[in-house]
Amino acid sequence: MMVRRSVFEQHGCLPESYFLYYEEHDFATRVREAGVGIRYVAESTVLHEASVSVGRDSPLKAFYMTRNRLLFLRRRVDGVAFLMSAFVFWFLALPKRLLQHLLRGERAQLAAAWAGAAEHLQGLVDPDEPPRPCRPRDGAGAHRAFRTRGWRSQAKHLPRPDRRDPASPVLS
Repeated sequence: MMVRRSVFEQHGCLPESYFLYYEEHDFATRVREAGVGIRYVAESTVLHEASVSVGRDSPLKAFYMTRNRLLFLRRRVDGVAFLMSAFVFWFLALPKRLLQHLLRGERAQLAAAWAGAAEHLQGLVDPDEPPRPCRPRDGAGAHRAFRTRGWRSQAKHLPRPDRRDPASPVLS
């Protein structure tokens, strides 16, 4: 996701209440509702190794994916769409996910997914958190700090995907 600094200055940062997963969806929905255009560039290539920070089947991922899916629904979906989405989540998606964890013997993931949903039932998650303003931490501006850390020089050391190779990460 590439975002102009002015968008962050006008509309605030990514919401911290998510911690992991869905924060970019919330941000994109919020700025789109405010009239900021969002574009998709099909020709771009992004290398992303999924779940590296938490693990593909970790309890942490199960907890935050469940918790934050509900948080997104509560924050950004309303009316009939909310009712339909909530119904699908509570009566189809969540039971399916819990059953999958149970059948695979993933007790920790099962407990974590249920705990993520339970936080909403217990009122522990505030869907009305206002966006916090984005302010550079070092006074120089986050974009300058990022640029001066040499992301271009770091990027040139990344492996280049071969679009002709079916095992290439760009195709997976």
